[in-house]
Amino acid sequence: MNEVFDSAHAMGINEMASPAVLYGVLLVAALAVVATILVGHPISKVASPPLPAPSWSAYLPGGLMFQFYTAPHTLSDVLYAFRSTLGPSFRFRLGLRTLIVTCDPKDCSRIVGRPAEWRRPPAQDAVMNTIVPGGLFCVPRPDHAELRRKLRGVFGPAMLPGFWPAFQREMATMVERMERAHRGADGVVGHNDHGGHDGDVMGREVDLSTIFGSTTYGVIFNVAFGASYDEATMERMVEANKELLAAMIPDFIGYPVRHWKLLAPLRLRAPLIKATDTLRAHYGDLVDARTAETPAAAAARPADLLDVIIALGGDDREAVVSNALIFGSAGGATTAESSSWASFNIITHPGCAAAVVAELDAVVGPPGTPLQYDHIERLTYLRACWKESLRLTPPGVFFERVAVRDSVLHVDGRMVRAGTHVMAFNGATQRDPALWPHAEEFDPARWLPGGSAVAAGAAAASPGVFMPFSVGPENCAGTFLADFEGVLLLATLFHSYTCRLAVPAAAVRSVLGWSVRPGCDDPAGPPGNLRRGIPVLLQPRKVATAVDKEACC
Repeated sequence: MNEVFDSAHAMGINEMASPAVLYGVLLVAALAVVATILVGHPISKVASPPLPAPSWSAYLPGGLMFQFYTAPHTLSDVLYAFRSTLGPSFRFRLGLRTLIVTCDPKDCSRIVGRPAEWRRPPAQDAVMNTIVPGGLFCVPRPDHAELRRKLRGVFGPAMLPGFWPAFQREMATMVERMERAHRGADGVVGHNDHGGHDGDVMGREVDLSTIFGSTTYGVIFNVAFGASYDEATMERMVEANKELLAAMIPDFIGYPVRHWKLLAPLRLRAPLIKATDTLRAHYGDLVDARTAETPAAAAARPADLLDVIIALGGDDREAVVSNALIFGSAGGATTAESSSWASFNIITHPGCAAAVVAELDAVVGPPGTPLQYDHIERLTYLRACWKESLRLTPPGVFFERVAVRDSVLHVDGRMVRAGTHVMAFNGATQRDPALWPHAEEFDPARWLPGGSAVAAGAAAASPGVFMPFSVGPENCAGTFLADFEGVLLLATLFHSYTCRLAVPAAAVRSVLGWSVRPGCDDPAGPPGNLRRGIPVLLQPRKVATAVDKEACC
């Protein structure tokens, strides 16, 4: 995730972006350069010595910030680079606003976990009010707290056993998708897209991220929302959601410039609005079908998450649609992206992959043995791999907030005044060598019973040491579902197939949308297009025969 910046990376994204979008981000960059040169990096109302900051040259062609403004998806890489050169606390200009960045775990947990003291920034409110007006992320804090209180009473781990039969169907469908993809349209196994035969791993390249995306959306719609969509509709939903997430970060960074009515003819926000309209139409149809349901039909099916969302929204249809979109998008995209990163980390560490397979065979049985609900909790090593991957590649690497009142940052004792924009850089905290032994290594053993996840004495730091799904009263409501489903996806994959990356590991890059997904180039597109996720080659693991089972016994 800390890969080095290069110009080809930025150029590839420029070729994909529309001229209007590119002009918009360049306009924001130009305004930031002018402001930086004229007034430096002012921190509103902060009476403390200046923090380290990138020089004005970073905003000019060839500089990190200039490359970031031409390719907004690289922001996480830029932040990691600044953490390495500027230290655990620094400042930089994001669009027209200046942020203080802290990597201190106590600061991170306090900034994110105390919404009464640190409010959401106007940029986030503007983006969310466009996409999900009246939804959970847009209502005033007291209303948000009340909605979450009601949600906790009906949406939690207790729902999982009832969902298990539907989970099993979705996992079977996922294996069918992988089998079709790895065989190809002609159904021939034994050759791949690299040409000829491959005696080591059979089949064509399979994009795990696409497979996982279709599956996690299937879980949301078929399991949590009780709706059955055909494959083509599901693919359109996945694609629209991918476009939405990609459009959100430029809109967030470019606030308020991209939102100025004067610039409306440039259609800078067109990708965001188009994806939003597509998804709201789908979720609206879903909500309308459920609210039109007869009492007899409702009684004939189990209650699900959509029932809860409709009950929370009352008569406000737009708020109900917004909350359905929030749970659908977050539940589908975040779990798929996190599972893709976990697969990548396991595959690129052969010893870990072997241990995962050995555990699966010991707990579940030989390949072909169906996974059962109680198996998931017993897969302790695979769960450790999931947590370690969330540490290295969390779905969200930073949270921006605004100080409601004067406050002191733990990182350096700095006083920040009310109205100051602060960024909790939890991605760097989760890779801090002072907190994590061999912090840059993928080491699942640190999460096993008897292991030491964090350095001696660091455990007392705060929950901010590890917060992949946020912390506090506004943390991810579906964390329990992501943790369960992520392990289930990985178990299904590695119990069914032996996997090998189809590209060099260095070709897989981090791509920041509203969350961080893995990406690598599609050979059919220009260099740096990053359209694919994790391309792999699959070999079905041998299904145990009656003779095999007898020999084992």
